[in-house]
Amino acid sequence: MKEKMISELAAELRGAESSGKSIEGLKLRYPEMTIQDAYQIQLWNARLRAKSGEKLLGYKIGLTSIEARKHFGLETPDLGHLFEGMEWRESEPFDLSRCHQPKIECEIAFKMAADLVGSQCCDADVRAAVEWVAPAFEIVDSRIVDWKIKAEDTIADNGSSAYFIIGAKHWSIEGLDLATLGMAMFRNSEVVTTAAGAAVMGDPIKAVTFLVKELANLDLGLKKGQIVLSGSLGGMSVMQAGDVFEAEIYKLGKVSCRVSG
Repeated sequence: MKEKMISELAAELRGAESSGKSIEGLKLRYPEMTIQDAYQIQLWNARLRAKSGEKLLGYKIGLTSIEARKHFGLETPDLGHLFEGMEWRESEPFDLSRCHQPKIECEIAFKMAADLVGSQCCDADVRAAVEWVAPAFEIVDSRIVDWKIKAEDTIADNGSSAYFIIGAKHWSIEGLDLATLGMAMFRNSEVVTTAAGAAVMGDPIKAVTFLVKELANLDLGLKKGQIVLSGSLGGMSVMQAGDVFEAEIYKLGKVSCRVSG
């Protein structure tokens, strides 16, 4: 796609986010759109947010399960940007009116203690660079009508990301086998999904390694102090006013979200 079209589609997504009015799928309207085009649309809006003064806090990784990638016809996960306006405090009720059609999922969040840059990054490099891990919620949303999305739509739409919440307690990664840590997510005290860390590419560490390599392809890198949401540990749950969500990850503790709006 030419730059003019990239900028116009990026503006459509920005307008949908600010107005609350969903738009028709980009891939549906422009079948020629490629994954590379979609990332250019995402990067266009990310650069505008950064130019406006909004701090980049890190990145999210999506489609980390084999099933999700098969659904979208992709061989690898995708990624999105996390800006400061997307972080939500655990202590504050989440206002549904901020989103179009939100869903919530549990993830393991990482904070980096060192830069990680380049296509040669390995799992050992990631483990050595982690400051802490914590349970987290990602609130995903789509600016596309009725979640009728293709891979190109979700990538252009910042990985369908909206907000994230990180649990209050943070833990050293030393001695932790993240792949074996069990998770249970509750909606109004009822279990809605269970999983283990291995649901994320076999090990959430591998998801972060993927991210660093993928960022290298975009001439970007993971920086000290940035946050990474490593991918969903289980299914997503639709959010409704009055809901209370809680997730617990073995050895990492809990994260919660109360819903208003």
